[in-house]
Amino acid sequence: MPRSQRPRKRHNRMKTLVAPTDKRPHPFHAWRTFEPVYKLFDTLKSGEIDAVQGKPVMADWDSELMEVAPALDGWISCWDRICTGESIRMDLSPLRQLQRYLANGLMLTEAMIDAARQVTDACYTIYCSLPRRITIEYCQIEEMAIKVEELGLADVGARA
Repeated sequence: MPRSQRPRKRHNRMKTLVAPTDKRPHPFHAWRTFEPVYKLFDTLKSGEIDAVQGKPVMADWDSELMEVAPALDGWISCWDRICTGESIRMDLSPLRQLQRYLANGLMLTEAMIDAARQVTDACYTIYCSLPRRITIEYCQIEEMAIKVEELGLADVGARA
């Protein structure tokens, strides 16, 4: 049978679905992680953004809409946790400023968007250099902190 007519093997999705956690992320997974944030910057750079009930929204990984300000706040908190835990010095203030402006409905400048993108580029470089296990752990800790805060238990634990 000629080489071109051989039946192709079925793609094993499980082989590419689960990546080892002790290694750095694959470039595709790294890009996929940062894709919604970079799309947000592109949208902001165009001068328009979608809004629902007067609040700016962005598409997440599943193309569902989510409010921008809380999403960026969680993103910043997670990166703050990673930088603190790994003793990485990084100034996240351009991202914080962008988040505050979007939360309060203030006008953005291109310089602000560019500065936030540069910080995100630095985060992307750090993300690509760390083992997946480390970033997963910090993100899980951040998710737990968000849930504790939502349940109102953050103040209870501080008083005990």
